[in-house]
Amino acid sequence: MRRGSVQIDSIRLHELYWDDEVDCIGDGAFAEVYKGQWRDQTVALKIPKKHLINSLGKENLVKEVEAEAKFVAGMKHPNVAKLLGVCYDKRIPFLVLEFYVDSLRKCLSILQRRGGLPENKRYMLARQLCEGLAYIHSKGGIHRDIKPENVLLDDDQNVKISDFGLSRELQGTHHSSSHFGGTVVYAPPEAFADRPQLTDRSDIWSVGCIIAEYSAIEQTICENKETPPIPPKIPVNVKQAIQSCFAFNPRSRPSAHELLNKLNDRGRTVTPDPRVSPTPAPAPAPQPQIKHADIFDAVKAGDLQSVRLFIARDGKDILDKRDNAGDTPFLEDALYGHVGVMSLMYETKPDVLQQTNKSGRNALHWAAREGHVAAVNKLMEWDPKLIDARDENGYTPFISAAYGGHVDVLKALYAKRKDLLTQKDDRGETALHLAAICGNSAAVSQLLEWGGGALLDIKRKDGKTPWDNAPWSESEMREIMKKYKR
Repeated sequence: MRRGSVQIDSIRLHELYWDDEVDCIGDGAFAEVYKGQWRDQTVALKIPKKHLINSLGKENLVKEVEAEAKFVAGMKHPNVAKLLGVCYDKRIPFLVLEFYVDSLRKCLSILQRRGGLPENKRYMLARQLCEGLAYIHSKGGIHRDIKPENVLLDDDQNVKISDFGLSRELQGTHHSSSHFGGTVVYAPPEAFADRPQLTDRSDIWSVGCIIAEYSAIEQTICENKETPPIPPKIPVNVKQAIQSCFAFNPRSRPSAHELLNKLNDRGRTVTPDPRVSPTPAPAPAPQPQIKHADIFDAVKAGDLQSVRLFIARDGKDILDKRDNAGDTPFLEDALYGHVGVMSLMYETKPDVLQQTNKSGRNALHWAAREGHVAAVNKLMEWDPKLIDARDENGYTPFISAAYGGHVDVLKALYAKRKDLLTQKDDRGETALHLAAICGNSAAVSQLLEWGGGALLDIKRKDGKTPWDNAPWSESEMREIMKKYKR
């Protein structure tokens, strides 16, 4: 289902299981978070509190949930928590997110009792927190409630920034907002003004509080909104990084990317001997540099040169690397549709075409669902058999394209095989069923133009036809179907 230009999966209530009595793992001002099950994986369910219906009204509360869903769905970064979908089957929709067993708060509580975090661990957490936050800021957002409870950790202790209920997409170059609802201890001084103007640099103050806290600097420093005295044992670059976060004027604080550079600067400057005047060596020719911390970041950016350098440095087996969803760089590229990068990876390691993720999706599934017709055509050129591949739900690439409502992709695939119209998934649904369920009128119109009224008679396993699946609120779709209904 598309909300604006962002693809958001709709998850059915009957596919979810949780117990209201025992599965609550988080309770905030706006929502409760439950540990639940969806298919074969553990998930986190963020369910708005019922009293908000009275204070905000149902319509406004739905808009708030959808705004958060849109924001999180647009965040695709290894250090940002992943939205799996939204369940619309209850009175108020709720978010379904990846589940992470630990938070930075829990980790700090345990490790500080054992004598604190080792330096390499502190560095890794700070670096990943800055990388995730730099990505959020680059997308025009601020978090506004960065705190250890909202910094989750996966099984490998990698940072996952979460809880975007207070976040907003912000327009303009200054990235400012007049709303604050975050946690006082980690809030910057500007949050306490009569009319607070928060920017992306407000998040930096909060990051400074976290780094200071796990560097054994008293939390009361952050509470007093003062620049903390840094213990001598803290490395010089970390000391300077922390101090820069606590600049009272937000404009004097570093960006997340600049803060990351300060943390990365572990070297020491050596003062040259003034008595020696060495002959300057000729400047070496500039060499291409990898611009990203990870090959997945390079793929997302469509950075062909960096992907090529990653392969040259780490070998072709780097193309078998997996993220948490089981996607490889090749599968990730199909999601974004960078044909040049995709071609490089295929030429390097042709068997990437057979890769699938944890959900059984291959590259053609992703390219079709996201509407990348050039990538679809290229994949079909390399291996026409991909057209029959099925994911864990029995979706083929053609059904996936209907789910996403991408008529140009449907045309490209239909040109290869006319029988795709009657392909069924594990629930007995055709492409028309899925297009109707998702409210994709243009796709419904095109499918009926090809297959006629006979498609409206096809029943899925529970006996429902595409006509039954069409939302009653979609009058345009109903009018399209009426022309073909027999």
